Amino acid sequence: MAFNPFAKKKDKFKSALPPKPTEQEQESEIEGNRGLPSLFDKGVTLQEDRLKLLRKGMEDGIAFFNEFNRDRMELAFQSFTDDMKHALYEVLFFLHVNHPSFSEVKFTGIEVEHIYGIVREHEYEATANLFLEEAPHGVDGIDKLPELFREEFLKYIQSEFNTTLNAFTVPDFCPIVSISSLGSIGTVGHKPFVSDLDLQVQYEMEPFKIDTREWDDEKLIQSLKLEISSWVQRSRVRKKIRPESLKDPKVLKELQKIAHGQVQKSYPQLYKYLLRGQGEYKKDLSTKSGPQLRMAFLHEMMALIKRDDQRKRAASLKKKEALLKERVNTVQDYIQKKFPKAEIYMFLSDNPNFRKGHHGTTLESKEASGSAYELVLTYDVLMPGIQFSPMIPAHFIFPKIINNTPALYNRTIDYIRFGAIDVYQEYVPYLTDLGATPALSLEYILSHGGMIYWESFKAASGNIAKALLNLFRIEMLHEKKYLVMIIELIKDPTLLDRFIPPKTEKEKDPNAPKEYGLRPWELLEMEESLPMLRKDPWWTKYKILKIAFGELSYLDVKERKRISKIIDIGFGLHVKVSEVFRKAGDTRAFDTYREKFLLDFLARAFPVGSDQRKFLEHVNIGETKAVIEYEDELKGLFKSSLDRILEIQAKHQIPDGSNQKEFEIWYHYYQKNFEPPSNMVRRSILHHLKVPRLRLQSAYIAEKKQWIFRSMQTESKLGKRFDTFGVLDDLPDEVALLTARSFTYALADCVLNSYYGYVNQGSLKEQKSIIEFDSAATFKGDLIDQNYAYIRPDIVQRIADRITEFFVYRTYHYLDTVNVPKHYLEIFFLINLMRYGRLSILYRDNLTNWYLDEFELPDLRSQAHEIRIDFERTFKSKTLQKTILQFLRDRKINLAEPKVKTAFWFNPNSADTNHAANKVVEKENDMADAFKKFVYKVGRNV
Repeated sequence: MAFNPFAKKKDKFKSALPPKPTEQEQESEIEGNRGLPSLFDKGVTLQEDRLKLLRKGMEDGIAFFNEFNRDRMELAFQSFTDDMKHALYEVLFFLHVNHPSFSEVKFTGIEVEHIYGIVREHEYEATANLFLEEAPHGVDGIDKLPELFREEFLKYIQSEFNTTLNAFTVPDFCPIVSISSLGSIGTVGHKPFVSDLDLQVQYEMEPFKIDTREWDDEKLIQSLKLEISSWVQRSRVRKKIRPESLKDPKVLKELQKIAHGQVQKSYPQLYKYLLRGQGEYKKDLSTKSGPQLRMAFLHEMMALIKRDDQRKRAASLKKKEALLKERVNTVQDYIQKKFPKAEIYMFLSDNPNFRKGHHGTTLESKEASGSAYELVLTYDVLMPGIQFSPMIPAHFIFPKIINNTPALYNRTIDYIRFGAIDVYQEYVPYLTDLGATPALSLEYILSHGGMIYWESFKAASGNIAKALLNLFRIEMLHEKKYLVMIIELIKDPTLLDRFIPPKTEKEKDPNAPKEYGLRPWELLEMEESLPMLRKDPWWTKYKILKIAFGELSYLDVKERKRISKIIDIGFGLHVKVSEVFRKAGDTRAFDTYREKFLLDFLARAFPVGSDQRKFLEHVNIGETKAVIEYEDELKGLFKSSLDRILEIQAKHQIPDGSNQKEFEIWYHYYQKNFEPPSNMVRRSILHHLKVPRLRLQSAYIAEKKQWIFRSMQTESKLGKRFDTFGVLDDLPDEVALLTARSFTYALADCVLNSYYGYVNQGSLKEQKSIIEFDSAATFKGDLIDQNYAYIRPDIVQRIADRITEFFVYRTYHYLDTVNVPKHYLEIFFLINLMRYGRLSILYRDNLTNWYLDEFELPDLRSQAHEIRIDFERTFKSKTLQKTILQFLRDRKINLAEPKVKTAFWFNPNSADTNHAANKVVEKENDMADAFKKFVYKVGRNV
């Protein structure tokens, strides 16, 4: 069952457009020799009230758009680095110009290495070929770039390439119709010098304006005949008739009958008067019903001429699109090499698919939501961005009554394209059709249930906080009163304000403690002090979540407060509210729009001294207990929201329209990765803290039987802080990074999450992480552990280095979760690490997940003294053999396969050997080699 994606409109909408012709139109006659196409010369004459409606919508819309776009662009440019500005200018320039003179562009490339969270740069001389013969090019309206950067853009192009835009012939048709921002750029979430710039580059392969001066009756007739021929072929394919069967007159006649019926249905008046010659249209146009007939002719001709234009371009369309994509990819590659730190990415999208809500498929890209969101993505996520090209999206300038009704919107667009209406003629060169933005129906939301599993897929990929906020947004859209798209709220920020409850008497007391975060009524107070928030999509998304989950009737008060808290902290971490944390001696002014917002938000949502503030600070610095609690809370709320949405969908019984192959990816990835097994080494969800620490101190908490690893930020007890170029400025002198029952697990965690590595790598202050033991809290164990399983800091350092070198950075394809059986590629075997008779196996699968299995081997422990004298006795242990063999069999690991890599470590303090006392490393390596031979011998029996 298919659903209309749009909410039903009242009957009065139908009368808005097409308009009722005036009395003057009834006297209109066909002029010249062109016949019916001459009707375009006069166009459509509207009644005065409808003209006023369109003019007012246009004037108000242009004023709103210009102010909205200018203000957000100014905010964006305040946070852009010079690299980002220059990269943006070159994107605009090279998308517009495709000339042989740029077939050999020499530039200084910069290779950027991200090693252990530290950036290292290497310059190199490079050449790029930015000319691709016959590739479509041209940015529509580039001669009218925004004043904010127009002059700077022109000066940069002159300086960098010793040329001007005027030096190149303007293409007859510019396919790039919109270059706009995606994501946080120009919002409260735009983090200076950190946020990347994602650009939505949209193109049309046919001109917006359509010239009808070449058309006459004969051309219309020929086009109708071509339509019939086209329908004959379509019907043949549909009926699975072979091409040679068309030679049979009976078969051909039957298909032509079907084709004529289709053409008659699509173009009834043109079919009747031109193809069948039934009646005289000149005479009928002058009758009382002539105005209606005239409008019917215009609408049918517009549809036929568009079809004819598409048919002509079809043959070369694929080739041109392929060339355009190839050249955009070439420009992208050049920009990334020249400005790697700017992190500009182009997302090429053809406008017709954008208007339909087709945004790529998860089968091809992990970042594409495919059939999950469709129009929800168009209206809620991708709009509105900042328009860097000077084009105005048409939905901004149409009255609400037209913009909310797709049929009327499309009809009005056609009138503009064919020059049949003169209200918009001044702005036609700067209009781009991104589609209407009507309200979506609940049925449409329900039929896109794949949204929840797309977010589940993203949550399981690592960014659970952002995915949870998105899932809350989806849950809210299942409530009719909150079924409002972001684009609608940007145009009318007060749409949901009526659901905000007023202050209670208790809340009017400024000294009353806050029970939970920021109150919904405070949202309005913040907008009063910072009016730009009403134009901010990032703020708007947060605001509507706070409003909805402040009063959703099916949630009890306790759950609403719980959700409201997590919305605050998730949003706070996402916009990096920590940037306005103050320390003693901090004299920063905090006077930018974003900083003022962050200060106000921090004070309201996380008052000084509150539990919420303490929790935010602890999570932000990576304090172990708080991070684990936060992650567990995120996962618990995620599953609860998922269950609630599934329950709502089950009540309505609306079939999900998601592509089943895509759905399989989302669903199975979530099932396999959202709740990792207990033996998986946990990746931190706080990416900003995955940077090396100079001192890592390990301690054993005997009463809890746990290891704790701390990050020590001071160089000595004198209190001098390490210089980490501001990366760790928010952290206190000592931070508990993680706790674990196993020392091996804790060490692996430090390496996996980049706490261990090189501090300030690539600088004169480069230093390697130091691992030390807390002398007041060391692991004792019994005498066997103390004598035969102890390790020194230098040994730990070597193990950490070995883990780092062995588990090298490797990528994987997300589709492997579904398409490729899990298998294991790296296995690191360790014996007697901190515990005698313990076998630790650290291994990694093809999806780069790390696991640790540990086994206690009592028979080895019972022979500790004998093994101390005769090291080889270790490998006679039946338990050790069986344990390794069972491990390999259970995981289907064949050590003989070339793709399987192994590493080994045997505690050198477990046995006496012939090595000299100063040959500890050599002894360690020799014992590891002996262990390796043993394991491979056991592995032959798998």
